[in-house]
Amino acid sequence: MNGASTSKRGSKILVSNLPMDVGESEVDELFKRTVGPLQDVFLVYNNKANSKGMAVVTFQRPGDAVAARVKYNGKTVDNRHRMKVEIILDADEVSSRPPPAQQAGPPSLLSRLGGNNTTTHPKPVPKAAPIKAAPVPPLQPKVRPVKKTPHAAAPQIVVGKKRVKKGAKRVKKTAAQLDQEMEDYRASVEV
Repeated sequence: MNGASTSKRGSKILVSNLPMDVGESEVDELFKRTVGPLQDVFLVYNNKANSKGMAVVTFQRPGDAVAARVKYNGKTVDNRHRMKVEIILDADEVSSRPPPAQQAGPPSLLSRLGGNNTTTHPKPVPKAAPIKAAPVPPLQPKVRPVKKTPHAAAPQIVVGKKRVKKGAKRVKKTAAQLDQEMEDYRASVEV
């Protein structure tokens, strides 16, 4: 369906939010039957050759793109996909439009930016005074009671998620010392 002639003004649309299983032939048939003759239709694919749910449709007649947008923009497919139809303008079409100053309505954002600003605004908005934050008290560690057992350790202090024994230094013990502690423990339990 590729046409060799250049597209006419306002004759191209982008259809998005299509179901992923819709093919070019289905898009072609829909717009050819309900809007008018087509020049080109192609689906947009990702790098894995899967449909992105978007199609570009070029009509032979210039007014058909507007008619397609009016007819299908916002229509629901399969009760869950709301089609979006946008008119695509080529670069030469955009440059042939009148500049923003000649168009009716409020000035565009582009015309209001930078040093080319011809529109004067009532008065500048004063800068807001800096907000002074209240001082934050330092974190206080939480002390949790430890169950009393024959070999109860010193109370633990929790700082964040790390537990530290209060006042206790880690002392490396030999295997003989550990064996002796185990024997003492067993003797105290058996009594």
